[in-house]
Amino acid sequence: MSIPDVENLTPRPQPSVVPYDPNMRPVVTDRHLSFQELMHRLWRRRALIAGITLLVTVIAALIAVQLTPRYQASAAVLIDVRERNVLEAEDVLTGLQGDTATLQSQIQIVQSRGLNEKLARRLDLITDPAFNGALVPPPWWHTREGWVGLLPEAMAETASAWLDAVLPAGPDRATAAQDPRQEMENVVNAVLGRLEVGPRGRSRVIEITFESTDPAKAVLLANTLADLYIVDQLDAKYEATRRATEWLNERLEQLRTQVVDSEAAIEDFRLKERLLEGQSSTLAAQQLTELNTQLIVAAGQRAEAEARHDQVQEQMKNGGVDSIAEVLSSSLIQSLQVQEAELLRRIAELSQEYGERHPRMINARAEVADLRRKIQSEANKIVERLGSEVRVARAREEALRRNLNELKSEVNRVNAAEVQLRALEREAEANRLLLENFLKRSKETSMQQEIQQPDARIISKATVPSAPSYPKKSLIVIVAFMGAGIAAVGFALALDQLDQGFRSLEQLETDTGLPAVALIPRVAGMSKRRTKPEAIVVSRPISAYAEAFRTLRTSIALSSVDTPVKVVLITSSVPGEGKSTVSISLARQAAQDGQRVLVVDTDLRRPRIGEALGLSKGAGLVEVVTREAELSEAIYEDAETDLHILAAGKRTASPSELLNSQQFRHLLAELRGSYDLIVLDSPPMLAVSDALILARLADKRLFVVKWAETKRATVMYCVKLLVRTTTGPTDMVLSMVNVRKHSSYAFGDSGYYYGASRKYYSD
Repeated sequence: MSIPDVENLTPRPQPSVVPYDPNMRPVVTDRHLSFQELMHRLWRRRALIAGITLLVTVIAALIAVQLTPRYQASAAVLIDVRERNVLEAEDVLTGLQGDTATLQSQIQIVQSRGLNEKLARRLDLITDPAFNGALVPPPWWHTREGWVGLLPEAMAETASAWLDAVLPAGPDRATAAQDPRQEMENVVNAVLGRLEVGPRGRSRVIEITFESTDPAKAVLLANTLADLYIVDQLDAKYEATRRATEWLNERLEQLRTQVVDSEAAIEDFRLKERLLEGQSSTLAAQQLTELNTQLIVAAGQRAEAEARHDQVQEQMKNGGVDSIAEVLSSSLIQSLQVQEAELLRRIAELSQEYGERHPRMINARAEVADLRRKIQSEANKIVERLGSEVRVARAREEALRRNLNELKSEVNRVNAAEVQLRALEREAEANRLLLENFLKRSKETSMQQEIQQPDARIISKATVPSAPSYPKKSLIVIVAFMGAGIAAVGFALALDQLDQGFRSLEQLETDTGLPAVALIPRVAGMSKRRTKPEAIVVSRPISAYAEAFRTLRTSIALSSVDTPVKVVLITSSVPGEGKSTVSISLARQAAQDGQRVLVVDTDLRRPRIGEALGLSKGAGLVEVVTREAELSEAIYEDAETDLHILAAGKRTASPSELLNSQQFRHLLAELRGSYDLIVLDSPPMLAVSDALILARLADKRLFVVKWAETKRATVMYCVKLLVRTTTGPTDMVLSMVNVRKHSSYAFGDSGYYYGASRKYYSD
């Protein structure tokens, strides 16, 4: 292919294509991790998952084999809540209840330091190295002597003396022994560390389990602790009963003294208050009632006597005594009245016979007067007697009244004294009853000391285990395998999530918002074959690598129809992403198809095009722009294709100013008329700003991203900078793709150039 005359070059007619819409952006949708994609992610990291799982499983198996086997022996103790009717008396220490709280309390007793210290002393565990770590010699690497012993004999003495001077030796283990109490505490801690106590299901059975490297020792520990627990229950009951008996005996002595004192107080009070034995307020009250009755009778008799006396006196004042009952009832008066009647009859007879003045009449009247004087005298005596009866009745009534008042005072005194007496008697009776109860309880507790029974019994003795309880090697291996597998899967998924690179065109489009148009496969075995990737486009035109650039060319051609793409800028974020290889390969592929193509190395700081194509150093872009050489002198032709190359040329102090100069713009305008396609290989965007200058001059920009390595943040920053500072379409290209690994992903483009698609290529 001859170098064209840039003055007369005219562009070839281009086929009609759909124009590129600069505002076109892919639709970004929320992607959810499907089960198939999850499986693909795990499958592509299957080697990592299998390696981690296998490694951890092997390590776990080796550790399980090296672990010292330990044996467990268990004794079962039943908390028996049944009552034993040996005695009707209530126990000093009541039996245990069957509730959960009681069961847990007994478990705490079995695990108590006091009971386990008894176990340690019973079995002399303080002399057992398995429980007393002070008896176990330290490993050699924990002592200076052990390290010094590794040295040759000639150096050991010098090293020991030097260590003694720098680091004085600590106290010897034999001389720095712990105090006995602390040593026993450590032994008890070791015992508790190997003891496990718990209920068996929902029953009232407590399982006492010991673990030891010696199965016989585990059995001995479990059975001995169970026996000590039973004995501890008996000791607790016996001690409680003994203390109760002692307290009862002391209390009995006090009660006896109180009973004697209270009875003596009663007798003293009786003597003091003149209360006879058997006297009571009932007798005094009865006497008071009788005396009161007599007083009432005496008062009645006195009133009656007074009434009769008053009546007689009244009648006597009126001059008549004949109507007085007492007078009429007197025999003497009755006799005198008979005589008076007889005389009156004689006087009546004499008056008829003798007359009034007759002596016999006078004598008779004298006798009547005398009789009447006698009757009056007798009546006066009767009145006097009635007055005497009144005075006697009054005296008797007064005497009874005085006696009644005295008896009332005595009754009140006796009642008051009996109140205190009853209080003293009640106190004495209470002391006697309490003394009797305490005597009875003292005898009962004394009898209970001889027949105490525990509230628990051993229902199953520990037996020698036939197999170790630890380690469960198969379980350890299975758990390690499953755990390692789960961890490996999680680690693999975490690595996948932490992957900062782009692994598909779909990811590239979703994150950047720009079309991802081509996926360039990595060519394996380049170092062994000493073949450059850009040569494959020529040497293997139907390979997957060459087909990728055909796809890229098709995308470029279809991106614009009315204004065909002439200048294509190829750039990247950082060096090493394959942009120069993409530039050469794209240019060669287009040249093979008959297009007039020029590749320009615009990376004036680190040019690679000339070196990659094996051009000799000569004039290049710098010389043409600075007019130190003609364009025809600087353009070289590819030896394998009709591709024209414009190398970078000599180094310049200001590459950015040169690329941004008017001369470079004129040169690029001239080249547009001479070539169908101009490929500008620019420097990376993060390295220098040259790519941004060139991007404004290109019709299309191809942004190359290295598969799985270039960080997304870096790409996003550069793409954002490129879109914000320039205009025109930009397409994304994913380069150096490992198609074998890429096929393991669940992306839509994961089948490119691999699997069934490989049949179309001749790699």
